[in-house]
Amino acid sequence: MAKSGRKKMTDMRGIAADDPIGLRVSIGEATGKTVRATDYPSDSNASADERDKATPNLASFISSIVQATLYRESSGRGGRVVTIVRIKPAPGPGITSELAKTMRRGLGCGSHAEGAEVVLQGDIRDRARAWLTKSGIRKVVTGN
Repeated sequence: MAKSGRKKMTDMRGIAADDPIGLRVSIGEATGKTVRATDYPSDSNASADERDKATPNLASFISSIVQATLYRESSGRGGRVVTIVRIKPAPGPGITSELAKTMRRGLGCGSHAEGAEVVLQGDIRDRARAWLTKSGIRKVVTGN
């Protein structure tokens, strides 16, 4: 039996576009494991005040920062260099992850929170120092 060389085009529901009867169904639909937007929990019932209380207020935390220390590290990271940002007073886990997210967007680099520290990908101590100073932190110390 010779193949026609044509590729089957499907719409996103798993039905082949050239199948006149439309009998082709995706495995997810056949097993009932498809996820619809209505299957996700919604916070639409929560008021705006409740949502604001649930998210940490990063701006007020940044204004309360006494000191930020930047240092370079590559130990235990497969030879890759990262910049560690240590904040005093130590923030909670929610604040640290929000700060990492904000720094990621502001500096254009990868970042994540490790405990009470923010880890920035690459040796970007100079850029991070400028960003923290611009954000309103008065004392920024650069280590090794």
